[in-house]
Amino acid sequence: MTVKFVCQKCGKETEVDMHYDKNIDGQVFNCAGCGARHVQIDEIKAPGAPVEMRFRLVDES
Repeated sequence: MTVKFVCQKCGKETEVDMHYDKNIDGQVFNCAGCGARHVQIDEIKAPGAPVEMRFRLVDES
């Protein structure tokens, strides 16, 4: 699934292909610009509203 997100490392909006990572039991994506890895930390579904997913930057330094 291709979605637009703002990278938490470089701050640029990027189109990403999210995929499921069985090791963390959640969605992950890599920024198309800088390659920073983001993992899903939360998913919110309010009645009548679209699903909202929150991600955090994985520190790989």
